[in-house]
Order: sequence, then structure tokens, then C-alpha cells
Amino acid sequence: MKEIILQVDSMNGVERVDVKKIDPEKGVSVVLDGTRILQYIFDLTNEAKWTEETAMKYVQVRAVENVIQSKVSAELSFLDTVQQNQLRYLPDEIMRNLMDVDPDPYFVELKVKYGVGSNKQHFDRPFFEKAGAKFEGKPFLYNHSDISEFGSGIPIGAIVKFLGAEEDHAKFAAYVSASEGTLRQKIKESRALGQKGYVKEVSIEGLPSRDDYTVDDKTGIKYFRDLKNPSGIALVNLAGMRGSQII
Repeated sequence: MKEIILQVDSMNGVERVDVKKIDPEKGVSVVLDGTRILQYIFDLTNEAKWTEETAMKYVQVRAVENVIQSKVSAELSFLDTVQQNQLRYLPDEIMRNLMDVDPDPYFVELKVKYGVGSNKQHFDRPFFEKAGAKFEGKPFLYNHSDISEFGSGIPIGAIVKFLGAEEDHAKFAAYVSASEGTLRQKIKESRALGQKGYVKEVSIEGLPSRDDYTVDDKTGIKYFRDLKNPSGIALVNLAGMRGSQII
């Protein structure tokens, strides 16, 4: 016997295979069906002096390495996608300036649902199409402020980009300050937990003028068409417009 052959996948239905050397110095080849490895072949005349035990160990180690490499590649691809998405949040110069003070900036996307809020204020798609961009540059807050100044609302970052008004919600991108290390972690955990997340609900705020809305005399609902003085978006315990949250 001049070689050891280890079968690692079924050859049922395989009509054509290729043989490829994957480790010439050690005398290791594989039988391929496209990119799928069917067999490992170990040359017994090679100075590696293969035995069935060492050949099996080689296959096992390579299988583990392939799994790790696959996971790393997937993670890098995911991180690259995330980074590409983040680059659209800020102009290049501002992003570079931010990364000088925060090498690993953390951004989240916020979804604000359309509908009637807790104080009978109504916001819909046309409102956000008109006023959404006005929130850019405003604070991302922890709790609502008292509008005219920061009361119980604590600035934890900034609303950096209005991402558009979709069918049933508006989207914003927010930067979470590097100084909020614990809060960043809590937000990450809540996003990972999905419906079980515990830090995720958001609410818009602003100082409206009487020209910004009309009032339905029967229901008292204020139908907003604009907001001249938006003051930010707050992370809250209970969103006035249910379903408004970090995504």
C-alpha cells in the first residue's frame, strides 16, 4: 500500500472528481467534487511517514481550522458591512475627526413609529419627510429633557443622520458617546436580546409652535405637519408611540 485514503463525504451520485494537492511537502492530496472534499489521500512514501492515526488527526485539525476560518470570514464580512453602513452616517472628515477621539465609534439606528403619542400628538410619514432632517445634529438623550434646557435628560450622543421615512416608521442614525461605556454595553445586550431587550425604546421631542399642528376639536389630537424646534430623540422606559425603538 502506497497511500492512505480517508473518506470524509459521500460519493453517491458523483460523476466527476478532481484530485488536488493541498500540502505537497507532506504528500497530502484531496479528491474534490467541485469545492466539496470527498477524500483525503496521504502518500506513504513521503517523509512525513503517515499512519492512519496521524492522517486522521491531520483531517480533524484541518476540519477545525476550516470551521474557524469560515466563522472569521463571516465575521469580517459582517464587520465590513457594518463599517460600510456607518460610513454613510457622517461625512469623511467628520468621521476621521470622531475616530481620533473614539477609535471604535458606536452607532445605532432608531425606528420611530407613526401614530398618536402619549400626549395626543400625531406624527405621520409626511411629517417626517418634512421635519426628519431637522433632528440631525440634535442630542441623543437618556430620558426626556424639559425642552428649554437639559433637565432630567442626559446627552449620551447625537442624532447624526435622518435615514428616511418608510411605510410605517422613520429611521435615524445615532452615535452613542464613548464616555457611555456601560450604556453602550447595555444597548448592545438589548439589541442582541431582541424582544427581551431592556434598553431600547425611544421618543422624539421638541418645542412646537402653534403653526406646526392642527387640533381635532372632538378628539383633542394634535396633527403635526412640521416641527420648527426639534430638540432630540430620547432613550425612554416607555415610548409614547409604541414600537419606537433602537434597531
